[in-house]
Amino acid sequence: MEGDMNLLLVMIGTGGHIIPLLPLDSAFRKLGIKVWRVSRGVGVEKLLIPEPDLRVLLIPFSGRSPIEKVRSLVLILLAGMKLGRFMKTKRISGVIASGSYGSLPAILAALWLRIPYFLIELNRIPGRVVRLFAARARAVFTTLPLARRIRGTVIVTGVPLRNGFRQLQRRGEYLLILGGSQGARFLNRLALYLEERIEERIVVIAGTRDYEWLSQTAKRLEVIRFTNRPWDYLRGAKLVIGRAGGLSTYELAYCRVPMILIPYPYATDDHQRVNAEYWMKKGAAIVVEEGPVGEVGDRIIEIIKAKRYEALRTDPPPPDGRERIVREVIRLCSAR
Repeated sequence: MEGDMNLLLVMIGTGGHIIPLLPLDSAFRKLGIKVWRVSRGVGVEKLLIPEPDLRVLLIPFSGRSPIEKVRSLVLILLAGMKLGRFMKTKRISGVIASGSYGSLPAILAALWLRIPYFLIELNRIPGRVVRLFAARARAVFTTLPLARRIRGTVIVTGVPLRNGFRQLQRRGEYLLILGGSQGARFLNRLALYLEERIEERIVVIAGTRDYEWLSQTAKRLEVIRFTNRPWDYLRGAKLVIGRAGGLSTYELAYCRVPMILIPYPYATDDHQRVNAEYWMKKGAAIVVEEGPVGEVGDRIIEIIKAKRYEALRTDPPPPDGRERIVREVIRLCSAR
């Protein structure tokens, strides 16, 4: 049955939307399942999936003028029609998406063609796309127990992790500031504040937007633009400072790396705060609210000097969700 299965992976959005699909891609292919990948072919998508099987044109809907919103809706419909033709031609058995707005065309096409679709939700507060389409999904795979109920079949699986995170041996040599694929201006400014006041070796994954600025401004920071191999830097980290996105916090908890989490205060539905509080209650993280850089920096310096982070870890670590998701997708697609 697996050899006759064709799956479409929707790899559109930020690194947090795309990266969990990469290990699923590999796992399905190893089983002889044909996998097709769709993206816009821009930004971090181009870095992570240099050669997608299909490209679509989309622009964000939120924060736009009325005319741009109309254009965004038109592009979603056109992309949905294009994907619908692609799905029929390739005889797609199931669609897997991570809930970004870019998932909409594929979900609409799947509904139109009555093809099973699956959603992956990395945050404890489900996003708008997941809330809207969960009821019709064959299943919603969640990283952690949801803090807000949704309709539909919800299966708690954990994050599908890339191979580099398995059996990671940590040395604990430096402070790692993790800005993510898009970077985080506040964290990069915080890195500059810390380098002037502590002697710790500091490595910063700055993101593409701030890389040039931070590289030229910093005196002794080790600045990385972006990496598709974060385990290479986690291996030497004794403490990570970062936001509280669903993917990065799970990866850190899995590797049992101590975390200081600074939730992005403007995240939709304040979902980063909810993520951060979960790991704080698990004893894996200290949560620091965003505020003036100096105040936040002084609080972190206090934590570092008192070595309060040394007891932080998740025990036992959370599971790798890859095998469970693969197994459930095959089972539910076969039950059509």
